[in-house]
Amino acid sequence: MLLRMKNAKETIRQEDFDYAINDTSWDLGNNVLYDLCRAHPDHIQANEIIAKMWLVGRSYAAAIERGKNTENSSDNFYEVDVVNAMQNSGLDGLLASLPPPDAEPMICAPLAIKIHNALLKGAFKTLSSDRVKRSLASKYLHFHRRDVFFVYDTRAQSAITRLTPDSRFINLPDQEDREDIYWEFYARCLWLRAEIKRTHGRLMTPRQIDKVLLSFYSS
Repeated sequence: MLLRMKNAKETIRQEDFDYAINDTSWDLGNNVLYDLCRAHPDHIQANEIIAKMWLVGRSYAAAIERGKNTENSSDNFYEVDVVNAMQNSGLDGLLASLPPPDAEPMICAPLAIKIHNALLKGAFKTLSSDRVKRSLASKYLHFHRRDVFFVYDTRAQSAITRLTPDSRFINLPDQEDREDIYWEFYARCLWLRAEIKRTHGRLMTPRQIDKVLLSFYSS
């Protein structure tokens, strides 16, 4: 019989909390990506699309060209396929529908999950139909709205599963337009965020939650 845990299997440690709130060697590189997406938030100009997709994907080992569904060379893939897909993605309108920066992720959750799903099953699926680009979608969106999108990858998924209860006991936001794995991951991040606020008195940003998960996974 499968035991469903009402409480987290493990708890956040002080060293995980400290790592999350302090500067690290990786912050400068991440700030370059934040600045890039802040200065060029739209998906109209080809050079801006290429720069963001290339640098975010390569920096986070989630490049869009992995599993690409075209015989085009890497350069042509970016200049033609990626540009066309992102220009026609409707992503700018979706991002504009989010509340202003620094809105509560809890409030933004339904829209965030909808936008992640739209990017994943729209533009990204046309570019890489044989692979689910869940991780890249979360990271790409995070650098456009760091206050809203939690960063998903297999390391974060492994850590969050240990630091949160069984999903049956987590309040998943009701959402039809969703990709189930990111939907559950997002809800777990919100649960962990609330738990850290309760135990450590600090309301963490999505980037700080990512640092908690990375520290915990690497221990």
